[in-house]
Amino acid sequence: MQQNTTTRVINIGGSTDGTVVNVAGTAGNRTVTGGADGTLNGTSSDAVNGSQLFATNQQVAAHLLSLSANLRAAFADHRDRFCAIRPQHHRQHQLPSGHPAGKPQAIAGASGEFRRVAKQRDARMRRRDGGPTIFSQPKWWSTARAKSAPLPTLSERPRASDAIRCRQSPSIRRLAFLSSRNDPLRSPPAKEAALPDAIDLLKTRRSIKPRDMSNPGPSPAELDTILTIGARVPDHGKLTPWRFVIFEGDGRLRAGDVIAAVFAAKHPQATAEEIEVEKRRLTDAPLVIGVVSLTKPHPKVPPWEQELSAGASVMNIVTAATALGYGACWLTGWFAFDRDVLDRLGLKADEKLAGLVHIGTPTRPSEDRPRPALSEIVTRF
Repeated sequence: MQQNTTTRVINIGGSTDGTVVNVAGTAGNRTVTGGADGTLNGTSSDAVNGSQLFATNQQVAAHLLSLSANLRAAFADHRDRFCAIRPQHHRQHQLPSGHPAGKPQAIAGASGEFRRVAKQRDARMRRRDGGPTIFSQPKWWSTARAKSAPLPTLSERPRASDAIRCRQSPSIRRLAFLSSRNDPLRSPPAKEAALPDAIDLLKTRRSIKPRDMSNPGPSPAELDTILTIGARVPDHGKLTPWRFVIFEGDGRLRAGDVIAAVFAAKHPQATAEEIEVEKRRLTDAPLVIGVVSLTKPHPKVPPWEQELSAGASVMNIVTAATALGYGACWLTGWFAFDRDVLDRLGLKADEKLAGLVHIGTPTRPSEDRPRPALSEIVTRF
């Protein structure tokens, strides 16, 4: 053993390679004491003792546990934001009775129940539509809400008019679905938010006779909604082969005078009572919407298709008014096909009256009429 007192370097075993230094013996281990702790950094060549290695291992283990906990929390937060299904106004996806749905912490717990119900709904869609439907985010999947935001009131449901206003063909819905299925932040297609209400409306809708209507009629805002829905119909070629004429207030009386005058001129033998009936043709309901059909030359869209589009507009108006709680009835009458009446009402020579929709508040319940059985009107090719 050599010792350099100047630099305090102790050389045990000499400088020759292959020298073996045995600090122990056959009788048992030996302990080396009095050594200082070595420096732990990237450039140090100091020796370290067991306590330093043990402390280092403890720190590494603690950091690994902390990292694991942080990762679990991050994934849980991500799941709650993008995988927790929150029903908005859909009665088929209400929480079970007694579920603490109003509490923010219930969101993650309710996720499994909602996904189960939504998958059942998805299976029903496949059976009904006959096409592939991949379960993804339904419309009531809220990705924009914060984790602490309260759940919406489950008893609220959108009106059927909202579903009609957002009508899309199945092919468009499928394309929108496929384009958004890989983007969790993009709103999925609005296919079924109000389908239960819309289906019930369409299955139970029926016409109300104008004589069974009274005030009030639709407000200006409701009228705009009805006309907006009336303009949202299939229109091959984007020709807009229809327009609307509004009869309300004194306008109904002036239109009645036109109808009565033409009737009296063509029926000189008509009695005063008969002429008075013609005057009141448009006065029973507080609002009458005339849908005018106008065809335009087009190499790919025949007049028949354009006239059908006008008919679809009439039906949309009837459905929209019914969805808003009013009675509605699609009528025509002899004067709807009389050229003299149409000219005096402001229709052009190439325009026709597809129908007059009478709208008002029903004064009494209306009984349904017999409907044809599907077996009598359905055939399969």
